[in-house]
Amino acid sequence: MRHLSGSSARLLIRVSAGLMLIGATASSSARAQDAPLASFLPRVIIESARVDPSRTGVDRSRDFIAGITQNVLPVDVNRLLALQIATFPTAPSSPTLMSVFDRQGTTSTPLAMPAYRAGPIFGEWADTIGSDGVNIAVAYTTTGFTAFEGGGLDDDELVFTLDDRGRTSGARDRLRETLSLDVTRREFLIAGTYGVTNRLDVGVVVPIAHVSLRSRVTSRIFRNETASNPGIHSFDGVNEAIQTRYDSGSATGFGDLRVRATFALTRWTGGGLAAGADLRMPTGDANDLLGLGAWQTTVQVMGSRDVRRYTLHGGAGYTFSGGELNEAVTSTPADVAAGFAFPEVDRGVPNELRYTAGIALPIASRVSAGFDVHGRRLFDVSRFTVSPVQDSEPTPTVAQTGTGALDLIVGVAGLRVAVTPALLFRLNVLLPLSNAGLKPGITPTIALEHAF
Repeated sequence: MRHLSGSSARLLIRVSAGLMLIGATASSSARAQDAPLASFLPRVIIESARVDPSRTGVDRSRDFIAGITQNVLPVDVNRLLALQIATFPTAPSSPTLMSVFDRQGTTSTPLAMPAYRAGPIFGEWADTIGSDGVNIAVAYTTTGFTAFEGGGLDDDELVFTLDDRGRTSGARDRLRETLSLDVTRREFLIAGTYGVTNRLDVGVVVPIAHVSLRSRVTSRIFRNETASNPGIHSFDGVNEAIQTRYDSGSATGFGDLRVRATFALTRWTGGGLAAGADLRMPTGDANDLLGLGAWQTTVQVMGSRDVRRYTLHGGAGYTFSGGELNEAVTSTPADVAAGFAFPEVDRGVPNELRYTAGIALPIASRVSAGFDVHGRRLFDVSRFTVSPVQDSEPTPTVAQTGTGALDLIVGVAGLRVAVTPALLFRLNVLLPLSNAGLKPGITPTIALEHAF
């Protein structure tokens, strides 16, 4: 059995102690506002629906807020946003740097490592790092989301409407709210893997996340009831029918801790087949979208094979979810909508099917490039359509089409540079390949990986 060198052992102890200290001291996230991010979208929709108190002696300022009780769209949309913001695949966490030392464990002499055997760009790796092997990786990524179900988040294409519920019959005024939303998630990830045997690896992944939300809501009153007395519903108590409101919020803290294991089922020259398990624990603050708020267990198989100078790899897995999203995702903020409640919405976290496939090839003696496709199918989630905006009509553009599967697909192009036989630099760029759900923009990821 190969033993760690003194310097490697000291580094491992320091990293482990640091991670334990981080876990012991991080009891809550740092939030830049009082309200939780999980309720950000319903909150801005409700707050933008408040009009000036009527000068008729009757407070009509919450007539449109009352209309939220008949409109489940904002909270249903918020549920889908929360699911994706907390779980977007930002960086690979499985080790891809192996064969640094003699696999037979008879010597600690470093081995030369061909660049094209440095592992996949993004998908899980079917090989293990060897008995007593240690792999430490750090990664950083920043993701800005650009669209929702095909409608631009920052292009005034998401329109919701609320009817005046201050009247029980007859023509009602309608409020049209045009939403522009900026959603950003940044993540720093620390991953450690230990080779229990030549066939079994275990590891832990610790993410530190920052989530930022910014909105612009332009509200316009369409007076079907109060055209002769516009002061009843206005934003200035006189006649103003249009108002623009800006809101923002952010939070920083630890995400969901993951514990993972990989077992090599069989090996062949230039590849192998492995099984893996990944447990995601709800350690991140789901109140601020830093974590999912539910347990997830993923079981998967993955394989790889060298074909001439190329490495082909792929895998598939199924994620079992247990638990619910934070209640703030689907609840009415009490301080702005006291006395009103949203229709009940399912907060359950769906199961998922996951798959990856890719190719890697050498482009220099220590440099390889590759391209992966990473897909997720979420089952039993609400689906929506976004129709064209009609400027002169109080018509919503967001409509729910029912419940079904949601396919999220990204392509990942990347470079790997073997700085030394034991140190790997990785640069990835995630490219959206589908328009469903919350669509990410082009997402860069940088990582350093060291094997001992």
